Amino acid sequence: TYKMCTSIAALDTGLISTGTTITDEVTYSRYADQGYAPSCWIKSSGGSHGTINVSQALSVSCNYFFYAMGDQLGEETMTQYAQLFGFGQNTGIELAEDTGYIATPERLEETQGRDWYAGDNLQAAIGQSVHQFTPIQIANYVATVANGGHRYSTSILKSVRSYDYSEQVYERQPEEVETIETADENWQAVHEGMRGAAN
Repeated sequence: TYKMCTSIAALDTGLISTGTTITDEVTYSRYADQGYAPSCWIKSSGGSHGTINVSQALSVSCNYFFYAMGDQLGEETMTQYAQLFGFGQNTGIELAEDTGYIATPERLEETQGRDWYAGDNLQAAIGQSVHQFTPIQIANYVATVANGGHRYSTSILKSVRSYDYSEQVYERQPEEVETIETADENWQAVHEGMRGAAN
């Protein structure tokens, strides 16, 4: 699910276009000399996803593609886009909620007692590392993607009626809290990728 956020970050910053392709070399070896070389999930089958664009990478959930995106985007840019999607923040629901956490150097130091290395960007880009999100944040994030970047405050309250139901006292109106403005073709590429993943 998190790879959609990384996709929009890469597309919106101009790191890639919807037509940019990357060849899945299965093992991301840039940091192998430091003892870190994560592999795409497809390695267990002995195959590769081949040369793919962002929509295709989403459809097959290619870790290698998104390792490359995270490596080039860096932690600060990925955090910026995660915040735009509402991660690590209250959703607005009328219940007590945890805010969850975005993977950052500070969070990694706090939870694992170590520094953030360049290779940590790879795991963060695919939604792993020390990310911790709540189900309602994920639901709101997916709705934001479906809405083409319009993020609304989450609510379980539709309306309030008087004790005898004779009149409506309050009706909740949708409240947009963030608009992620990027080219329509970027949203279309992500939507196409997720349709492919579902089908």
